[in-house]
Amino acid sequence: MDSFGAPPPLAHAGPVPGWTSLGAPLPPAAAPTAHLVGMRQRGEVEAIAAAMADEQRADPSDTSVFDAAVLDTYRWALGLRPAPVTGRTGPVDSEALELEDDTADGLIHKSGSIPQAYAVGVQHAAMWLQGLTDDQPWPGAYAWVAA
Repeated sequence: MDSFGAPPPLAHAGPVPGWTSLGAPLPPAAAPTAHLVGMRQRGEVEAIAAAMADEQRADPSDTSVFDAAVLDTYRWALGLRPAPVTGRTGPVDSEALELEDDTADGLIHKSGSIPQAYAVGVQHAAMWLQGLTDDQPWPGAYAWVAA
């Protein structure tokens, strides 16, 4: 029998952060998902934006304020223009989408320089991009097949 008793408990019960239990470093975190725009497939957002732009070119008088806002939001999310209501530029991540959504929501409920239908379109598109709704706001037809 050992006279020293049981060893003292370890201060850290699991592996050291950044290391597996076998002592090998953990793999690096996954790279940002360039194929996604928010929670949506980039290809799908590109297909919708292209179909919307084609429709606007074919008949500009038939474009609603709501549809214009949706297209502006998709173009922003694809990095093609500043954000439609905040004017932000730069990477469009979940924080940027949430800010655009929240700002549009505030504009819906107050009179100002942005028409209410435009703010509703921005908010709906931002919510769809974030995965907060499955109701894609543009009812037109577009061709896209998931990869």
